[in-house]
Amino acid sequence: PELAGMMEFIMAGPMDRHCSQLFEKTPSRIITHLGMLSYDKSKKLMQTAHILVSIDMHIPDIRKAVFFPSKLLDYFLAQRRILAVTSKDSTTAEVLKHQQATIVVHDDVKAMEDFFKQSLNAFDKHDATYFIARNIPAEFNAREQAGKLKLLIDRL
Repeated sequence: PELAGMMEFIMAGPMDRHCSQLFEKTPSRIITHLGMLSYDKSKKLMQTAHILVSIDMHIPDIRKAVFFPSKLLDYFLAQRRILAVTSKDSTTAEVLKHQQATIVVHDDVKAMEDFFKQSLNAFDKHDATYFIARNIPAEFNAREQAGKLKLLIDRL
């Protein structure tokens, strides 16, 4: 609660019925839901963010936590710090573990609070580098993939 007045969360995209009803019953002063946006508007919105948040569905059986949110690809291109709320050994956690990202499990409220306190501290210090992530994973970097494709074609 003490951090709430210092942050703003902007959500874009579809919202399930449960969440929609929750927001209707209890409007939030720090969360804005914009609904569906075009891809171009979505990219522009990501560029204005300090932090991009990915929340995976909670899947207790880790063998079933193989879903990879495609928005992470867009997040890499936006080059912003990522907070991923996910299962401990999920595909999301595996992909992000070597990136400028923070991974927290769904029920670790303390870790989320610590992350936001650290982020607010960086914001107060005008530390723009804290919020920028420049290292796109090689497997998602278009330039690197084009280079690999060229090498393959040259071998033909």
